[in-house]
Amino acid sequence: MPLLAIFATLLLCLTPLFGGAVAQNPTRIVFWITDEVAEDPASQTWSLASQFFFAVEEFNAAQSEVEVVLETVGWGDLQRRLTENRDAGVHEPDVTMVGSSQVAMFEKDGLLAPLTNRFAEWSRDLRQDITQDFVGRSFYDYFFKNNWYAHPYTLETRLLFYRRDKLLEAGYATSDPPATWDELFEMASRTTDPAQYHWGMMPPGVDSSYSLQTFMGFLLANGGSMLGRDGLADVQSDEFKTAVTRWTALFRDRVSPLPDQSYDVINDMFVAGNLTFMIDGPWLISTLQWHYGGQDQEGNDLFGPSWGPAGTGGWYMNPDDMIPNMGIATLPRDSFGRFGFLGGWALAMASASDKQDAAWEFFKFLVDPTDAGYMRRFALSTSNVPGRRTALGRWCECSDGSFDLDLPWSAQPLRQTIEQLVFAYPLQFPNQNSPATTALERGDMLPPLLQCLSLEECDTDEALASLAARLNVAIADAQEVNLPEKDLEALQITFYVITGVCALVALVFAVLTVVYRTNSIIHYSSFLFLMGIWLGGLLGYAAVFVWIATASVPICVLRMWFTPFAFVFGFGCLLTKTFRVWRLFDNPTLVMKPITNMDLLKMVGVLVAITLVLVAVWTGVGFPEADYEPVSNDSAKIMTCDYGSSVWVFLGLLFGLSGLMALAACFLSFKTRKVALLFNESVQIAFAVYVVVVIGVICIPLVFVLEDFPEATLLLTAVGGCAAITMALICIFGPKFYFIFSGRTYDPSDVTGFRNQNSTIDRGYSGSKTRTGSTASDSSSRSSGGGTTSHV
Repeated sequence: MPLLAIFATLLLCLTPLFGGAVAQNPTRIVFWITDEVAEDPASQTWSLASQFFFAVEEFNAAQSEVEVVLETVGWGDLQRRLTENRDAGVHEPDVTMVGSSQVAMFEKDGLLAPLTNRFAEWSRDLRQDITQDFVGRSFYDYFFKNNWYAHPYTLETRLLFYRRDKLLEAGYATSDPPATWDELFEMASRTTDPAQYHWGMMPPGVDSSYSLQTFMGFLLANGGSMLGRDGLADVQSDEFKTAVTRWTALFRDRVSPLPDQSYDVINDMFVAGNLTFMIDGPWLISTLQWHYGGQDQEGNDLFGPSWGPAGTGGWYMNPDDMIPNMGIATLPRDSFGRFGFLGGWALAMASASDKQDAAWEFFKFLVDPTDAGYMRRFALSTSNVPGRRTALGRWCECSDGSFDLDLPWSAQPLRQTIEQLVFAYPLQFPNQNSPATTALERGDMLPPLLQCLSLEECDTDEALASLAARLNVAIADAQEVNLPEKDLEALQITFYVITGVCALVALVFAVLTVVYRTNSIIHYSSFLFLMGIWLGGLLGYAAVFVWIATASVPICVLRMWFTPFAFVFGFGCLLTKTFRVWRLFDNPTLVMKPITNMDLLKMVGVLVAITLVLVAVWTGVGFPEADYEPVSNDSAKIMTCDYGSSVWVFLGLLFGLSGLMALAACFLSFKTRKVALLFNESVQIAFAVYVVVVIGVICIPLVFVLEDFPEATLLLTAVGGCAAITMALICIFGPKFYFIFSGRTYDPSDVTGFRNQNSTIDRGYSGSKTRTGSTASDSSSRSSGGGTTSHV
């Protein structure tokens, strides 16, 4: 009893220690963001990186089961790092920040985990579909192939910022914003004074993403788009040409200075009072407040007295107060209506993560739009619109297109941002999703076009044709699948061994056939055609080998040639041998016409010639190429053969020829089923025919149906091919070697084995004469060549 008490006491003492050990080892998940966190995050509360830093600290402090580690990966390195980690088997990150234009690209490469089931489970818990709570047209960027791959976190669009004081100085009675793009250009022109270095408007010309995002609203309002519905560049359309000509006229007419200004330069000029109009996002307010102290270079306040902090560090303005000097408005309309650019940031889970359940808890904390989550605070602190309507509180879209919102969402610039989002579309519009979106933002695309047209250094049509060509090349590159290669090496080695063993069995059959070629059963079965059947089997094994092998151009060519010729040689010999039996014995009149080996060779030669012509023409018309294709629900890729658009024509012809041969062989096998076993091999041939046909009918359709599952197609090809060939060879050669090794001999005059003693053939062998006066036995043992023995 004392020992038990001591043991219990020790156990109670040790339990907290073990419990503490467990508590000190929570599940570690990695969260990637694309911005560097400042040494003092509190000094930059408006930045995305700082807010994510605060979110991670709050989540880690609130629970002990999951520990989130924040890591920074550059925007340009995100895809490369995700791919490298996945291919190297590194299970990080678990959660990652992604741009709206990146999701389609990452999904195509299999880098993101689908979130549809997790969204559905969360929706059931909340008793509402959370995807219906998403703000804006999120499905354009985040929904692909019936799956959600990201959750919108913040949405962005572009607004019109303008200097009220400059409009009044130019003689306008009011400082109201322009309603149309024509009015905007006229007002920009009227407020331009190059002598005073004051400009009406200055679109960015060197920043690739800002150049396109700023131009996008105007392009769509003119009826143009960067991509057509076919996913290719649409920059040579009349609408695009009209839009880009009007846009670059700002520079040619000296409303804007040279088109080589960066975004930072434009900010400086706006604050300095050297620019009337500027197109940017709502974060401009935070930028001006934090970087310029809320004043221009002359010390005048840009913001009214009611300007103040919202949340952790964002800023908003009461819409009822006058804002000195600066106005904010939605983008103007044009002939096709009012449009704007739609972008934003999202959160996704990496497919490489092996801790997705734990990561989902942190994921939900970030995207939860209620006060229990971080989405609302994040959006307010960074002057962005959250990705969920619930985070906006009261939401009402009025009949006149305005919104009835609570503060701070009813304050400027958030109110205008929410109104603009109604008319905002992503870069790939009218396509719902496109991996090419990131290619549109490249610095060698739109900026060079704008610059050369603005400076009148190029012809418009030639420049647009050049842009279309470069875009289409970039689109093709962007759409190229970058999935991990499917690892089939173990299966390939296994099936190589199996095929090799089967081929070795066939080789043994061939050697034995040669050794015993003078034996009566080999002799009367036609040694030549037995070797033809063996050659067909050998080509069949070779075909199985090349179908198991990883695709390449030589392998693709060998597949084209080995497969049909294996069937023609092997099956052709079976067919012609059965044909000879049928002609000799299924003959009511017993008028015997000798059929020599040469006659049968001619028949096989015709089949081989037809196949040769078909395969040769096919090779010339559609010479194959080898390329990677996605498989297994787009989670991996394998090398496949591309035989061009003519593939189905030639496959149809070859399958048609093979099908006719199979039907003929089945028919002849049925017709000769009653011929004596000891007299010929019709039964064995019938079994061989049926085996090949049945396995082919089962396996060939399944290979086409399951082509997205390489393990299944490899199994069907290797096992089905080896089984059909090996079983057919065993049916043909097995009984012969059994006869030989059992000491039995084959006597062609022995007709006692007929299954139907009342058959016409039986009666013929009982001594009835043919019309030529000879017995059937005599006729079957002579050939038209004179002196040679006829074979079955």
